[in-house]
Amino acid sequence: MRMDVSGRPDRDDPRREWRERCRELAERRDARRKAERLRNRRLIAESDRILRKAGAGARGRRLEAEAVGILGIRCISKRRRRRAWKLAHVILERAPLVLNRKNEAGLWRLARLPWQRELEDWRPAGHGWRSQMVSLVDHLLVLHPVPAFLMKAFLNYQDDCYYRAHDIFAALAAGKSVRDCIENWSLPATLTRRMRHLFYNAPVRCTLFQAIVRAHVLAFGGSEALASTLSVTELDYCDAPWEFWAPVIHWMCRQPGLDPGRLKQMVAYLDHCHGENREYSISGRTVGSVMRGWEAWDRSRRLEEWAEKRDKRACLRRKSRTPFRPSGLEGGHLEVAVKRGGRTAGSGTWTMVEILTGRGLVIEGRALDHCVAVYIDAAARGECSIWSLRRDGKPSLTLEVDRKQNVVVQACGHHDRDPNEQEAELVRLWAARNGLEIGEFCLDASP
Repeated sequence: MRMDVSGRPDRDDPRREWRERCRELAERRDARRKAERLRNRRLIAESDRILRKAGAGARGRRLEAEAVGILGIRCISKRRRRRAWKLAHVILERAPLVLNRKNEAGLWRLARLPWQRELEDWRPAGHGWRSQMVSLVDHLLVLHPVPAFLMKAFLNYQDDCYYRAHDIFAALAAGKSVRDCIENWSLPATLTRRMRHLFYNAPVRCTLFQAIVRAHVLAFGGSEALASTLSVTELDYCDAPWEFWAPVIHWMCRQPGLDPGRLKQMVAYLDHCHGENREYSISGRTVGSVMRGWEAWDRSRRLEEWAEKRDKRACLRRKSRTPFRPSGLEGGHLEVAVKRGGRTAGSGTWTMVEILTGRGLVIEGRALDHCVAVYIDAAARGECSIWSLRRDGKPSLTLEVDRKQNVVVQACGHHDRDPNEQEAELVRLWAARNGLEIGEFCLDASP
């Protein structure tokens, strides 16, 4: 940061626009959080109205807890909320094991897909929640044979392609072809008849994208080892289109000396080459020339990353040496008694300390694992002041105070958690002592 002769931040600093942009993005994030909380409150009120119609007894309360927690009835559109409620009601009666957090994503998607049969005709099969979930999906969706590996889309949510696998499973189960799925859901490949056969017979361990890659490799004459190694690379996250990767996979299948351990580096380098030159082609190249190009590119990339980290460390050191101007607010010791179960909770010595250096913000952010260090420029300009609520000398809560409006706008603990009951009372006590206001939703106390 450039300084004038008085040691204050220079208003003509070319980085000031970037810092203001970061501040604007933070304000937009806070506005989105506020709007989301208001929306959830409205949806909660409507779900409570539905609950009163369903019955307010013990069974109704249990149904509400399971349905809202697992299916997210309070967070879906009004048009589909009643069907999700119906699904939760039937599952709770006939197969309560299916309603668990491990199965949350599958139920969430199943409630939104078109059903082919009536839910009331379903009878659970098996004793575990997985077998019962498979029987539920098979009853509601399946009219025609579907690849076995796609059923995993309703049993876990560990792969990014599963959001497409739900819709593709429902389309294939309803009788549509793989070609229709490619056109409607933008699958990253065009499959020949041989590839479609391999796609349908992919092992259960495959994900959607791994099955597509395996079909291409085996159809081009490659081995299972090459298909399994290539499918776990970052091929699905590359910017190059599949029209570029299909000839590359064909080229890989024709290279007998290709080392499977270098496929990840090769994929990253070829994606970079396509980004630099859209006319780049793998035709006529050898494995040795591609790997030599990757080594040169990787060396230059590492040098650029090292130079960028060096500049960031130097900039941070300069900022950390410049103290902030004190806000004039009073810190010191705080005491408050919060009763829980007839006894005082959270004993210890509480203090409120203002952080006046950039180094202090970095240490605070590392201790509580949040992003308070990004406010170093705003604190240096005097737009805000950062305070740390500490218990026995250890950081427990970080506060941001808007110095222009005298408002506590943020209060975050470890991993950006909300303050608990005692911390909220301490913040209110300190704010009242200094004549500060508490921002809306700033002290939504967590248990």
